[in-house]
Amino acid sequence: MKVSAFADHARLSYAKVAEYQKRGLIHFHAVIRLDGPDGAHDPAPAWADTDLMEHAVRAAVETTHVSRELMLDGEIREHAFTWGQQIDVRPIRPAHAEQIEGSDGEISDRALAGYIAKYATKGTSTSEVPDRPIRSERAIEHLDVLPHHRRMIATAWELGANGDLAFLRKWAHMLGFRGHFLTKSQRYSITFTTIRGDRRAHQHLANLDTLGATPDSVIVVNHWNYTGNGHNNPDEREIAEAIYEGKRQQRKDKLTKENQP
Repeated sequence: MKVSAFADHARLSYAKVAEYQKRGLIHFHAVIRLDGPDGAHDPAPAWADTDLMEHAVRAAVETTHVSRELMLDGEIREHAFTWGQQIDVRPIRPAHAEQIEGSDGEISDRALAGYIAKYATKGTSTSEVPDRPIRSERAIEHLDVLPHHRRMIATAWELGANGDLAFLRKWAHMLGFRGHFLTKSQRYSITFTTIRGDRRAHQHLANLDTLGATPDSVIVVNHWNYTGNGHNNPDEREIAEAIYEGKRQQRKDKLTKENQP
């Protein structure tokens, strides 16, 4: 089926979060949704059932294969990257729907967001990985981390000595993982741009409330546009030079007075 033909009948949306496991490896949690062509409020076509979705997910995991030539220890070799063997596909069914359903029995965006956020905020712990990039190999020795994670950090740093893997040193404190903790399709839910706008508006109103003001009583300039530099005519230049010379003389007189015995 061509992509354009598929888009005419259904729309695939997803949200994925990365979770650190205790062993330091990354575990991905994803919610995949198939809607009708008009989006989340449009029922999926009849041929799109959970069996088809599960088959598609498992096939993608089994067949995804990326090859790249890397120079390690002075030798160029081809390395293959694939998904791991562990995969757990669980259709969203009534038996466990209470995890993501509201009190009215409907699956809501808020409930799904809470489900995803649980894994997005879950990490190894607050003390088992550094909170900033590693600056030197010696710094690794003084990290307050588990021995297992220290070895992973040291390995990432060591591999980063190779030109093709130099990026690993920048992400050694993340145990070599440089991906985003959260990714989603554009139409899965509200966009990040909208979320940032809502956050700015909320903070703006909160600041006004602290000051005892209202939006109508305060004029806020949020945008500045560059119009140019220099002076429009000789008169403006002369005034600017006079102001500069006056301030310069004030600073000179102040230094002279401070240095007097």
